[in-house]
Amino acid sequence: MNIVESTARGKGLLRKRRISDGWFRRFIERQPRLSLRKGDSTAFVCMDAMKKQQELDNYYITLKNVLTENNLMDKPGQIYNVDESGMPLDHRSLHVVARRGQRKVRYCTSGNKFQITIVACINAISQTMPPFIIFDAKNLNMEWTRGEVPGTTYGLSDSGWIDTELFKQ
Repeated sequence: MNIVESTARGKGLLRKRRISDGWFRRFIERQPRLSLRKGDSTAFVCMDAMKKQQELDNYYITLKNVLTENNLMDKPGQIYNVDESGMPLDHRSLHVVARRGQRKVRYCTSGNKFQITIVACINAISQTMPPFIIFDAKNLNMEWTRGEVPGTTYGLSDSGWIDTELFKQ
C-alpha cells in the first residue's frame, strides 16, 4: 500500500488522502494470482545481502582466497561454520481468530521477555561441536540442563544474547 500510495502521490492523484484498506482488499480480489500471506521474518542485512549478487560473488572470491592462503582447500575438517539463533521463551501466537473489522486483536502472554540463544558449529565434513546454550540469567539452574545433548556447554548473559566474551568461550 505504501508503494501504491507513493506512486499515486507522485502522479498527483491522492493529494492529502491515503490508500484505504478497502482499496487493497478490492485489489487483491481483482488479482486471483495474489494473496496476503504471512512472511518469514528476515533481518534487513540478510535481505540486503540477498539483493546484492555482486557482494555474494565477492564473498566467495574472498573465501576462496582465504582458504587458499591458509592451505585449507583440501582440509574440509578444518573449515567450520558457526551460527546462533535466539529463541524467545514467551509464547507468541501466530494468528488469532477475531471478529471481522475488530481493530485491536490481543492475546494473553506471560509477560516474560526472557530468551535463550543456541550456538551451533559444524565443519565441512559434517562433524559437529556440542551446542552452546546461553541463558538470560545470572545463575545457571541445573534443571534447565536436563535432557540436553551430551557435551552441551552453557553460558549466561543479561539479555540471553551472545556477546564477544561468550563467543570466545
